[in-house]
Amino acid sequence: MFFFLRFISYCTKILYQIREFLYSFALKGLAKLLIFNLFIPLLRLAWFLQYYLVNQFIKRGGKDVIRFENVNKVYGDVQTLFNLSFEVQKGELVALIGPSGCGKTTTLRMINRLIDPNSGKILIDGQDISKTDPVELRRNIGYVIQQVGLLPHMTIGKNIGLVPKLKGKKLEEYSNRIDELLHMVGLEPKIFRNRYPSELSGGQQQRVGVIRALAAEPPIILMDEPFSALDPISREQLQEELVRLQKEINKTIVFVTHDIDEALKISDRIVIMNEGRIVQFDTPTAIIEKPANSFVKGFIGEKRLNAGISLFAKL
Repeated sequence: MFFFLRFISYCTKILYQIREFLYSFALKGLAKLLIFNLFIPLLRLAWFLQYYLVNQFIKRGGKDVIRFENVNKVYGDVQTLFNLSFEVQKGELVALIGPSGCGKTTTLRMINRLIDPNSGKILIDGQDISKTDPVELRRNIGYVIQQVGLLPHMTIGKNIGLVPKLKGKKLEEYSNRIDELLHMVGLEPKIFRNRYPSELSGGQQQRVGVIRALAAEPPIILMDEPFSALDPISREQLQEELVRLQKEINKTIVFVTHDIDEALKISDRIVIMNEGRIVQFDTPTAIIEKPANSFVKGFIGEKRLNAGISLFAKL
């Protein structure tokens, strides 16, 4: 069911793009006919299927890879997270988004125990991570950050192979994997494997940062605003690259962003946070069409909401 859900989500996004293209013709003639007689019914069906399948998938016990249960975090006298409870299913790409200081990065860093909660539980594959060795936990979770974090004195190949090496694997066991990963993001191994990070562009470095997180075949990947420092063209390319990669590797990804357009574009579901609380957790389409409250409406923005509302205005 989950793969069918991902297919429906992808089709919905494609239909939205086609609709926006047709709107550029000012709703005249054939464009108007196509929108109101073909694409609106299709989008309505796609949205309904997506919303229905998400709920059925969860109700029927889709496998929780990550689960937060009443998680709280306090720094001194200031509480930053309040009773967070949500789950991330196997193979999902879930975005955490909200205004600065809402707790999204704190939430992400709790998954690999860079930060520990004051109360509540975080479970991975049903196991309480507070009872696991944090170093071993991190070696089994990919982590991509905004600053990339490539070691400047090591070649690209050695950077990618660092975690497999730390896990005790021999070079011959993961050497071919390095080449496969470079090919996966369009970097020719013969050209880039022996280069140093300073010899790559920002976009190329970020690609290497992403595939380094995949090198040890982790089931979970955490991404903390990985594309926010890039120029708009590189950023859009990497967003599309991530969507394509996710279809190939089918990893469970938790992605922090401050950009609602990025979240809507890449995510299966989105956690919208404000002041340490979850305000809405749903699919991109459902959030656009049924924002939970005035905060969500304001955060999404009038333009996106009007586009969603106009979709159903003539039905």
